[in-house]
Amino acid sequence: MLRKFSQAKKIRAFHEARWFLKHARPVVKISVEFLDKVCFFLGGRVAEELFFNSITSGAADNLQKVTDLAYTQIVQCGMSSKLGPMAFVRNSKAF
Repeated sequence: MLRKFSQAKKIRAFHEARWFLKHARPVVKISVEFLDKVCFFLGGRVAEELFFNSITSGAADNLQKVTDLAYTQIVQCGMSSKLGPMAFVRNSKAF
């Protein structure tokens, strides 16, 4: 497991090295931001379940937001380790 983790870190380091290019944009940690948002939105839902043993419509709205974020990350940004770097277009018109 440690070797696999180390290899993943090495690959990530090489990938991120592109930010050292002279004209590259500043680093933005998109995947970390996505995960932070998911945790933020699901935190309220978990708190409702733990403390009140029920879920309100506000928590349902947060679940929709998390679903939309995950969709964006995987389908539009191509950030899936299973699918690879692909982007899918929703409701595309046939040519």
